[in-house]
Amino acid sequence: MFDFTMWTNENTLSIITISVAVLGGVFAYIQWRKSVKLRCSEFINQIIEKLRFDKEMVKAVYLIDYNEDWYSEDFHGGGDNEYLVDRLLSYLSYICYLIRSSNITKAEVQILDS
Repeated sequence: MFDFTMWTNENTLSIITISVAVLGGVFAYIQWRKSVKLRCSEFINQIIEKLRFDKEMVKAVYLIDYNEDWYSEDFHGGGDNEYLVDRLLSYLSYICYLIRSSNITKAEVQILDS
């Protein structure tokens, strides 16, 4: 058994100090996780804003979705449509990279399905 007669005030202070340090560490970790989630949600919002409200991105999406003959012989050669589609595809490729590198999750970008 433990002999409490050998217990000193220094032992008590050490236990209190260690307990406070552990609680501080847990609190700091919780705050850090909250800030990471907040930054991630802000980043997802930026992605959504770019895809939904950037005029050139919207134009490229509409071009692909609703224009049946957007990819024709005159597509290549530096036309406006080539620039719009290349920009959109590059951005979508970047989003795929972020998912593959686990910077964002598939669940976080599911809002883009609607």
